[in-house]
Amino acid sequence: MVYENDCLLLRITYLSTGLLFNFLPCILLVIFSGALAHRIRTVFSPSRLTVCEITSISSAESARSSRIILLIVLITFITDLPGAIICVLVSFMADRFRSDVANKVESLIATLVMIARAWNLVIHVCVSRRFREVEKDYKMSLVVKLSDKQ
Repeated sequence: MVYENDCLLLRITYLSTGLLFNFLPCILLVIFSGALAHRIRTVFSPSRLTVCEITSISSAESARSSRIILLIVLITFITDLPGAIICVLVSFMADRFRSDVANKVESLIATLVMIARAWNLVIHVCVSRRFREVEKDYKMSLVVKLSDKQ
């Protein structure tokens, strides 16, 4: 069995998998989602919009988009962060932890990840029409602003 001889390569693989494929994407998702939510709120803030744009774009749409982004971030955190923690623990713990605990927990985490990916797909499909409408309104507001400058 691979676990019995305390393979250094196996430990490095678990550590790099936990950090590079689970933890780093979670952190980057939080950073980029926060930036996106902030940008959505600043673009659609009432102080930046004209009277014509306020009627076509509501702050409820930006709040809804921010909630959807937050939901996707939470789903990813619930599924990917435990995987990162287990991989890092496996790389530092004894062989017995790997064989007894990690194998059982990893299958549970893999099931959670598959369920989360399915929910992300459902969320994107349900929201894609509304998201396209908000994006179209944003592009229209940019065209109006550019035509006003000329």
